Amino acid sequence: MTHTTKWIVGVLIVLGLVGLVLVAGVVGLVYYVYKGEGSGEYAAKQVEGREFGKTADQTECMKEGLERAKGIRMVELNRAVNNQVFVEECLKAASPTPGFCEDVPPAWGLQDSDWANQQCEKVRMNPLRTSCTTVFKAKLLVCRFHKKG
Repeated sequence: MTHTTKWIVGVLIVLGLVGLVLVAGVVGLVYYVYKGEGSGEYAAKQVEGREFGKTADQTECMKEGLERAKGIRMVELNRAVNNQVFVEECLKAASPTPGFCEDVPPAWGLQDSDWANQQCEKVRMNPLRTSCTTVFKAKLLVCRFHKKG
């Protein structure tokens, strides 16, 4: 084997190892985020959101979700996902708020994250220190696929 061939093989091995580490990291992250579904906590938040929504309007669901989001950091992925599902279910069960979905960008837009960050800034919540964006992503989903408001 020539020196160049050995060098190419070495680079390919290193790239393969880096790829494996990245795949393992993504799999671990997905497991971490969604493990709450199997624990019953996810389902409990769905029920809690529906129950809260039965006596609320969509604006009240958002207020409650944002209040809960203040105590959840974005790195607490499981808690953030559970709060998002609480808000989604709440919004679906709540009485409609007129004009609730008017500011939501069109479906499949690449600006969803930017929009959610802007909404957090409007309510004076830091999108990096809270799970505020997940509350607005719940609004996006409900307005796009379960439009009531």
